[in-house]
Amino acid sequence: TGLTLALWQYDVARAQAHRAEQVKNFLTSLFEQADPVVAGEQEVTLREIVDDAAGRLETELQDTPEVRAELAQLIGNAYFGIGDFDKALELHQRALSQWQSDNSGPSLKIVRALNAVGMDYSRRGEYGKAEALHREAIDQLESLGLSESIDAADSWTQLGAALVQPSPAQAREAMLRAHEINLRVRPENKSALARSLGNVAAGYRAERNIEESARYHEQALSVADTNNERLAPEVLAIRCNLALDYGTLGRHEQALAAQRQCNDMTVERFGFDHPSNVPNLNNLGALDLRMGNLIEAEQTYLEALRIAESKLPAMSLDRMAAEINYSVVLWHSGRSAMAEDRLRDLLPRMEASLGAEHPASGRVRSLLGRVILDRGDAETAKRFIENSLKGLTPYWRSDALLWLAEANLALQQPSVATKLSRESLELRQSIPHFTDWQVSEPRYVLAAATNDQKLLEDVKRIFARALPQSHFRRK
Repeated sequence: TGLTLALWQYDVARAQAHRAEQVKNFLTSLFEQADPVVAGEQEVTLREIVDDAAGRLETELQDTPEVRAELAQLIGNAYFGIGDFDKALELHQRALSQWQSDNSGPSLKIVRALNAVGMDYSRRGEYGKAEALHREAIDQLESLGLSESIDAADSWTQLGAALVQPSPAQAREAMLRAHEINLRVRPENKSALARSLGNVAAGYRAERNIEESARYHEQALSVADTNNERLAPEVLAIRCNLALDYGTLGRHEQALAAQRQCNDMTVERFGFDHPSNVPNLNNLGALDLRMGNLIEAEQTYLEALRIAESKLPAMSLDRMAAEINYSVVLWHSGRSAMAEDRLRDLLPRMEASLGAEHPASGRVRSLLGRVILDRGDAETAKRFIENSLKGLTPYWRSDALLWLAEANLALQQPSVATKLSRESLELRQSIPHFTDWQVSEPRYVLAAATNDQKLLEDVKRIFARALPQSHFRRK
């Protein structure tokens, strides 16, 4: 009857209001800790507040599981924001489990919780688990009749992020789908459009279409700058990725300036020790290394490694990238034994996370082979490098071919070394990413293999101009 329905609606509204009041009271009591009147002279950090919230959630509000789930989701979001993805996952999974047990069918709460848990898995490098959760969220939205909604755009975006490493083409398609939905459901929201343009750019970059990536990143920044959002996390990511595009396109000085601006703004927004600094420092170190700034690159990579080892799990892609990059610096500066130890520890983790056939695993394997060559074992080095060639990106393949040429030269196979060094040279000449000294590396091996003294002297002069005395190419 009408009266029964009205009473039911009243009960629902009263329960919702009561839950909202409980959540408000819980959060208010937390932030009272930061009040100087309560805290006294002791400064209370955000981490301490979030940890206290998680601890209290274990014992409080036991008779209101719905409220506990909402708070678990909020606290999980806070942990994600400060870069503790393990704790974020724990809290988000608790919220998801509660809402799944409360509902017999799809709901927006479950959709959002699925995406939150998926994002946690992505940041931990567990992309398969993340993909499955985001696809489940998209399926639920379709069954709810919400395939054209803000939640749908967000779900497609997070699916794209989970696919960037394992399947770049699918990632780009997912990002384009999200952008198209955004254009239809929130065309006036400049922040959302800037973010979705940046995500499409990331998809193109994953496919190695750098011209399109740069074009979309520039469009995204143009939209974001008109909206005065210079320190928004998504805008910072767009700015940092544009610096990567410039470097890949061979615009090295422009890339270095853009990357330094990106790093400074990220520190301004998040502080020195936030995990978001790790990929930025990795990229800045790579630019310095490419331009021959070995000392600056080592300092940058050490800072990236310090943050990564204290803030990120061992299987995190950003952490493993920092380990690879620091190993490269160790090798370039003549510390091959240290580089070998690090790479041998890293390789099984990389293969477990991405698979043995993934290009990043092949990169580590080929780099380990090159370091082993410096340690005097040319046969083992050759075997490692040969087993890494399949599926490498053109950039990494040019390195592997060069290193394989050096291994064959050490094994008294000059004709094979000549062929391989020429293949490496052709690749490096076709990729603007490489600087003059890097293009000269295969020329150096080619000169040694063919006993071309004039070419050898020319290359040595290029190395002397571009590289510090401590660099292994100068020795």
